[in-house]
Amino acid sequence: MEMFLNEEISSEAKKDIRHAYLRECGITSKLNEILNKLLQANVKPENPLDFIREELGDKPIPTEMIDNLEHELDDAHREIRRLRGILKDLGVDNIDEQQFHDAETTGPDELENVANELNKSLTILSDGKREDEQKNQQHS
Repeated sequence: MEMFLNEEISSEAKKDIRHAYLRECGITSKLNEILNKLLQANVKPENPLDFIREELGDKPIPTEMIDNLEHELDDAHREIRRLRGILKDLGVDNIDEQQFHDAETTGPDELENVANELNKSLTILSDGKREDEQKNQQHS
């Protein structure tokens, strides 16, 4: 619907425009369908708004699942702090702190990349220690 910016529109015309928009987008028919389903149900839902949300495709995440995910995230953060401590104890100074911060705020793929880099660093360190031990044994 085309409108002119300077044109004065009555409140009734605005209402008609809004209703036409909702009809054109299919919202009115979908809401009517859901309301009819709600009213015709033999057993009325305890929370009609939840029923409407579910009918629109919004599946609420159970509180228990949210709590579990938050717990897993806390565990992951603790593990990251623990691993940073190990790196510090091993004398690894070339790990970019920003890289770890970015990993905490991104998805699992990025965390996997950081873990791979960490493993490479630890391998280099352990290989270096083995070489030193072998040299010490040869000189003994």
